[in-house]
Amino acid sequence: MDERQSMVSFRLPLSYAQENAEEMSDGAYALSMVSPATLYRSQSGRLYVLYPRRWLMLGMFCIQSCLNQMVCYNFAPVSHLTKEHFGHHTKPSWFVTAFFITYVLFSFPATWLVDKFGLRFAVVTGAALQALGVGIRCCADFAESVHEEWWIIMIGQIVVSLAQPFFVNPPPLLAINWFGDTERTLATTLAVVCNPVGIAVAYLIAPLLVHAPGDLMTLLQASAAMCTSAGLVCFLFFRSEPPTPPSHSATVRKKETYGIRELLLLFKEKGFIHTVVAFAVAEAVTNSLSVFLNGILEPFELSTHVIGMMGVLFIFASLIGSGLVGYYVDRTHQYKNSLLLCLLGSCMAMVYLVLSRDAANAIVAVMLTGLFLGPLQPIAVEAAAECTFPSSESALSAVQQVLGNLASAALIPLIASISGKKGADMTASIWLLSGLLLVGFLVYLTFNGSYRRLKLEADRQQLIAAAVKHAAYIKQEDGIRLVHGNAECEPLTGREDEPSAYYSGTISNQHL
Repeated sequence: MDERQSMVSFRLPLSYAQENAEEMSDGAYALSMVSPATLYRSQSGRLYVLYPRRWLMLGMFCIQSCLNQMVCYNFAPVSHLTKEHFGHHTKPSWFVTAFFITYVLFSFPATWLVDKFGLRFAVVTGAALQALGVGIRCCADFAESVHEEWWIIMIGQIVVSLAQPFFVNPPPLLAINWFGDTERTLATTLAVVCNPVGIAVAYLIAPLLVHAPGDLMTLLQASAAMCTSAGLVCFLFFRSEPPTPPSHSATVRKKETYGIRELLLLFKEKGFIHTVVAFAVAEAVTNSLSVFLNGILEPFELSTHVIGMMGVLFIFASLIGSGLVGYYVDRTHQYKNSLLLCLLGSCMAMVYLVLSRDAANAIVAVMLTGLFLGPLQPIAVEAAAECTFPSSESALSAVQQVLGNLASAALIPLIASISGKKGADMTASIWLLSGLLLVGFLVYLTFNGSYRRLKLEADRQQLIAAAVKHAAYIKQEDGIRLVHGNAECEPLTGREDEPSAYYSGTISNQHL
C-alpha cells in the first residue's frame, strides 16, 4: 500500500471559534486564530502513519547500545583471569573507568553532532567507532609483550567508549522521530534499558568463552565479530526518521544545535531539575549495586556462579519493570505518579534487603530492587522531554547522563570507603542507598512541570473534533473520508470542481 501523503489544511470559521471559546483550551483557541491546522492524509486511511519499520530502527539501536555496554564490561566477569594474564598490579576496572571519563568529556560535543547531523549520523558513527575499537583490541594478539598488549586493548577500549554518547543520549530523539504519542515512553524505555542489558550479556558470554588467561583473545574476537556485523546492518538500513512524521509534536519540535547557554537554560524549565535528580539517583544506585552486588550477597554464602546469575537476574528484572511501567505510562501519561511509585518501591526493596536474614529473602529483595529501579531512568527521560518540549531531546538526555555519571563517580568510592572501614560490611552502604532513594522521592513530590507535548497533541485533537462538529456532512469517496464544510468555512484547500470544500483528511472516532 502506498504510504505517500499529501498535506491538506482547514481553518475553523472565526464565528465558530468566538462562539465556542469557553469550550476550547487556550492552545486550541490560539491555533484556530493564528494558523490553519495541518493534517496528513494517506491511502492507508490514517491521520498519522506509523511505519512498521520503526521497530526495526528501535531494534538496531538497542543492539548497538547493548553491545557498547557489553564491550565496556567484557573483562568484569573474568576479572581474576584478567589480573592473572596482565599481572596483579593491573586493575580490570580501568577498562570500565575509561568509558566513564570519555563519556563525561565527550557527551556534550556528541550531543551537538547529533542535533547538527541527525540520528542516522549518530548511530552510524557510533557503530563505526565501536567496530574500529574492537578491531584495535584484536590487534593485541600481535603484541610482543604483555605490557604492549594491555595498552593496545586500552586504546581500543577508549575508541569504543567514544561511541557511548551516540547510544546513551538519543533514545528520546529516536522515540519522537519514529513513534506516535502513545508509544514514545515504551520506545524510550526499551532504548534506555538495553544499555545495561549489555552488562548481563557480558556476564553470560565471558564465562562461556574464557576458562584460562589464554582465552581472553577468544572473547575479544567474538566481541569484534558481533560489533562489526551489527554495525554493517546499521550502515545499510538505519534511517533518521520516516517519510512522514508520526505525530503532530514531531512536526513542531526544534531542530537546532545547542551550546552551553542553551543547556544551562534547561534548568530554568519547571520540573526539569526534578527529573535530573530522579535520573541521577537511579543511575548512581544502579551502578553502585552493579559494582558491589558481590559484597552485598557475600554474607549469605552464595557461590560465585549464583552471585553472577543474580547480577544477570537483577538486570533482567529491571528490563521487565521498565517494560511494564513504560507500557502503563504510554496509556495513562502518569509520569509523576509512576516515578514516585518506583522511587518509593526501590527504597522499600533496599530496606527489605538490609533486613533479610537468609539467601532466599535476599534474592527476592534484589529482584524487587531491579524491578522498581529499572523504570526510573527511561521515565525520567520522557518526563524531562515533556516539560522542556520543544527543546532538544539529545541535549536534555546528555545533561541527565552526565550528572548521573558524576553522582556515580562520587558515590562508588564513598561506598568502598564505608564498607572498608566496616570490615567489608555493606549494611551501612545499603542504608545510604535507601536514603538516597528516599531523598529522590521527597524531591520529586514537589514536581511542578507541565506536559507540553501532551497538551499540544490534546489541543490538536480538539481542533479536529471542532472541525468535524462544524462540518455539514461527511462522505466516503475512494476509500478516503472527505469533510465538506458549509458556506461559512474558509476554503483553504480544495478541488477545482469543489472550491467551497475543505479537506481534513481521514477522521474516524479513534482519532477524536
